[in-house]
Amino acid sequence: MVRLLGRQSLFPVVLAQDGERLRADTVQVIPSGKNGMVQGSTLTLHLQEPAATHLSTPSVNALFTSIASACQRKAIGVVLYRINATPDPTRTTNEPPKQVPTEAGLPQEPKLA
Repeated sequence: MVRLLGRQSLFPVVLAQDGERLRADTVQVIPSGKNGMVQGSTLTLHLQEPAATHLSTPSVNALFTSIASACQRKAIGVVLYRINATPDPTRTTNEPPKQVPTEAGLPQEPKLA
């Protein structure tokens, strides 16, 4: 996953290590089979064995809950996903593809009122 994301990201991509602090402008990938938990005012990342209630790991629920607890009202969570993504062999840069969801065959985003 680190290599795959590293080819597409404008930011450095690293495998997260237990006890390291979250770093600005860096993608830290939680290892498979572990849950990442952010703790304390220094935003330290701790890798833990998954709870029995977490059906998949890493668990975004566990991560976001720990971030909300550590950061309180200063926390924000963003989930990026792509459905039915087909690699574009003509793309040679890290620039995002120039398409809107409906052109890519994805469900249309909700309209704002």
